[in-house]
Amino acid sequence: MSDLKRLEGVRCGILTASERVSRGQGKNESGQFLAQTVATEGGEVVAHVVVPDDLEMIAKTLADMADTLGVDLVLTTGGSGVAPKDVTPEATLRVIERMVPGIPEAARVATVAASPLAMLSRAVAGIRGHTLIVNLPGSPRGSVNGWSSSFRSSGTRSNCFERNRCSGGESTRPSRQLRDIGKLWMACDFGGCC
Repeated sequence: MSDLKRLEGVRCGILTASERVSRGQGKNESGQFLAQTVATEGGEVVAHVVVPDDLEMIAKTLADMADTLGVDLVLTTGGSGVAPKDVTPEATLRVIERMVPGIPEAARVATVAASPLAMLSRAVAGIRGHTLIVNLPGSPRGSVNGWSSSFRSSGTRSNCFERNRCSGGESTRPSRQLRDIGKLWMACDFGGCC
């Protein structure tokens, strides 16, 4: 890992969607990996929540992280496959205002050679207010591969999560980077495909 802190100053929320983990019957390996990686990259994990595979609960938690906690980035792990109980993408689509399809597309492309099941991922990404929400796989290996392909080092400090400031305080409009998805993609080097 380089000295570059790609998430320095970024407030993050992590949501693990898993029936087993929410009942205490399994370890939250993917969520723990994401929390450690966010911290290593200079980000601050302000919330790490485990919920069952329940569409309403996932949607409410995502909205609360964005609206109440005001996090800059939410990473979800779990519930993005093809099983009937996998509802994280549907919950995410309920709460986001704009989709950012290139992030999960790049993750699928980057990981399918190593893991052919990656093509079955239904992960989505999008923006709610100032918050970027990204679905990642629930398996530890999938989470590692998804993180690596979505947040590869660009060699520069990313400012894509900064909010607009004006003399009267914080602006209610999305940051310039969030208004221009192309710049967001380039600034963060999501997937490294551009």
